[in-house]
Amino acid sequence: MAGLNSFIGQELDNRLITIEAGLIHRIFMAINHPNQFDKAVLLDKPYSNKALPSFILGTLMDTPKIYGLLGLNINNVLLSRESIISHQPIYAGYSLNIKTVLENAYEKQATINPIGFLVLNILGQYKNELIFCCERVLAVRGGFSRKGNV
Repeated sequence: MAGLNSFIGQELDNRLITIEAGLIHRIFMAINHPNQFDKAVLLDKPYSNKALPSFILGTLMDTPKIYGLLGLNINNVLLSRESIISHQPIYAGYSLNIKTVLENAYEKQATINPIGFLVLNILGQYKNELIFCCERVLAVRGGFSRKGNV
């Protein structure tokens, strides 16, 4: 836990990503035609002018990098809560600067085993303007690693 406290308030990741039309197309195909594998339907791109759904915005952070930096085992991490504020739609071709900040880290005792909680803020900027803000609360089964502590 002592190692995690040094990351509180720190920027964990800052990256530039471009939203591709194929990503939006695959999301809408999965939602609207989940069992359809007809090649003609998959090649048709009626969703390329749609905006990225807001429930996807929290996943734009670099999860493997952040989990590795914080020493988390992906099998022990659960999404506890997510709040998203999106100021405008995000379309294909947008280049977003995604910044992830560790807001807080704490543990609570649940029965015998502790549960750790991480509060991450994911901020998306488009042309130097804040376009969305996401707060993710992750629950870590078994609490945080005590490696290096005596």
